Amino acid sequence: MRRTVCLVALCVVALSVAVLAATPAPELSERTRAVLAFDHEYVKAANNASSNMLQKSGKTMTTTYDYDTATKLFWHSVTAYCTDDPSLQDWSCTSCKQFGSFKLTAVMDDTANQGYVGYFTQGLPKTPIPGSIIGANEPFVVVSFRGTVPADLKDWIEDLSFSKQAVFSAKYPSVAVHSGFWGAYQDMKPKMMAGLATAFSDSGARALIVTGHSLGAAMAELAALDLKLNEYPDKIYASYTQGTPRPGNPAFAALYAQSIAASFREIHQADCVPHLPPMVLGFQHGPVEVFFNEAFDKYQVCSGSNGEDPSCSDSLLLPVSIPDHLTYHGIDVGAYCSSSAKATVPKAKQVKKL
Repeated sequence: MRRTVCLVALCVVALSVAVLAATPAPELSERTRAVLAFDHEYVKAANNASSNMLQKSGKTMTTTYDYDTATKLFWHSVTAYCTDDPSLQDWSCTSCKQFGSFKLTAVMDDTANQGYVGYFTQGLPKTPIPGSIIGANEPFVVVSFRGTVPADLKDWIEDLSFSKQAVFSAKYPSVAVHSGFWGAYQDMKPKMMAGLATAFSDSGARALIVTGHSLGAAMAELAALDLKLNEYPDKIYASYTQGTPRPGNPAFAALYAQSIAASFREIHQADCVPHLPPMVLGFQHGPVEVFFNEAFDKYQVCSGSNGEDPSCSDSLLLPVSIPDHLTYHGIDVGAYCSSSAKATVPKAKQVKKL
């Protein structure tokens, strides 16, 4: 069955490549576009097949997504791009002001990757961890990771490797993660741990929220699971990310869903990055995807048990847009820190299906 499905998918990809040759894309190479076309067909086949091509989480995660709360936390993904800016230290950067009062306890910077740790006490519109004991007005610790610098993004996409490694001890031998994403996170971890010790001590927070965009989103998911399993098992975790690439294999996706209390992966229409690395090479998203239209004024909350919901972004034949990856909530995520433009965030409404 699996061989038949793959042969059918390969035929479709061959046809897609022929079409693409006639209409070359201005953004991604034909090779990468063909990979994305194949990924679409493979995910569709995996969702339709009665085989083990797709592994669901075994646990249904909360799908109670609150747009206002997510938008508030989104500003941390934006601010992670400001770590070179001295105004981050006193929380006066343009995106910092969009969030409000925040106590910074560590800046992570190894020249290649960046991020920060801190906490806030002013509350959120609604609890970021629906269905848990965590209230909206509690103190929260935040770890935010910067994504790939926009000027380097196309090269990063084209050169993305697909190797995996097991990292979560002998207790989880089947769980494997992307080697490059894990290595980037490990380089950040020492400063992150120092910042977390201070943040939890000073705030008394029971919950930790990870945020990030692009590569930063992958590191955020890896950090959340690593911290839950190995460092702060008693804390309650939530993840709010944008444009997340697939960070690990199906076993990782399942363990993540079982361990993290709430996870919302926002995807902007035809953003290409969430479809990489390809599923055929053993990578898979965990739930919950939140799929936005091009104008970012409508969204669909996807399956609570299947991170590769075929009715959401995986429904697109060719998700090949770099501009959609760079822009979330109407904001140029990687460039906003150095911009003097005033934020204009669309007010979005939930729909059953885009």
